[in-house]
Amino acid sequence: MECELCGRSNAGAKAEVEGTLLNVCESCARLGRRIDPIGFGVSEKRPKNVSVSSMNPEFASVIINARKKSGLSLEGLGKRISEKASVLERVEKGMRPTDSLARKLEKALKIKLLGYEED
Repeated sequence: MECELCGRSNAGAKAEVEGTLLNVCESCARLGRRIDPIGFGVSEKRPKNVSVSSMNPEFASVIINARKKSGLSLEGLGKRISEKASVLERVEKGMRPTDSLARKLEKALKIKLLGYEED
């Protein structure tokens, strides 16, 4: 195995160098904190429960229709939900809104965007 710092072919140690776990040779191992091979001594960061919310695939047209039905301009809607009109314009052109923006839009326009289920 090759040392990930100097390139020597005898990398037999693991070390944490500047926050990164590397396979290193004995001489490079002193540049960082040597890691015990059993358990490696470094906790792995794993993502917490990441939920992927489902959104109505026709969200752009739903938002446009609801905004026009309410008689609001992009600027007016933006002021109502504390968002820039340019962000709302991009969403109406098809950019998927964040979940927090989608909740704001749902509340302001009385529509359903999140929790979409296909039949």
